[in-house]
Amino acid sequence: MRRNPKAFRLTATVALTALLWDSILPLAAVAQPAPPPLPPGPGQGQYQPDQNQADPPARVGRIASITGAVSFHNQGDTQWTTASVNYPVSSGNAFWTQPMAETQLEVSNNRITLASGTEFDIYALDAAGLQGVAVQGETYLNLRDLALNEFGLLARTVFRTWGINRTDDFGELVFNLVEAGLMSKTSADQRQDFHDVYDLDKALVQDYRIEVGDEVEGTP
Repeated sequence: MRRNPKAFRLTATVALTALLWDSILPLAAVAQPAPPPLPPGPGQGQYQPDQNQADPPARVGRIASITGAVSFHNQGDTQWTTASVNYPVSSGNAFWTQPMAETQLEVSNNRITLASGTEFDIYALDAAGLQGVAVQGETYLNLRDLALNEFGLLARTVFRTWGINRTDDFGELVFNLVEAGLMSKTSADQRQDFHDVYDLDKALVQDYRIEVGDEVEGTP
């Protein structure tokens, strides 16, 4: 499958922490070992809601798109269940894409792409942000869209005040956290993944577009 060149790859046990509201500085997330997920067996394809569920979570995302076979389980579940578009994404969820499958999780207008053969576990999703880990496989996060959704045309100025002037600086941030023991990686992860992915001035300023809704009938 062809990848969006503006999406950053985070492989295997690299902890994916996308703080979608308050900050872009990652929180610590620890990869937990897990057996390879099993695809749903016969009769497991329909989600049955628990009639004794607790109060709904404070922050919820959704499955925005699915290609191929994608499964999920909630905290405490003992088996995987076939996922569908618009299924809610919240703390305690885990998602699994089977070979040749892909899905996008949407949280606060930002999307995380799970490539084929990926398990992604969500530890926390609340007002502070999203904290999760790719137990195996590959996840992609579009930092450009995240920045524009959060800061609009000020995104470039915000990044500059943080000392981020090129995409390589994101790699330095991630690998500094790895070296500090706050994130983990595999041999497939390298700083080169962040090298010259795109020009920040062009992506955040020159290519910035304001979306305008349809005109109200009767207005000039």
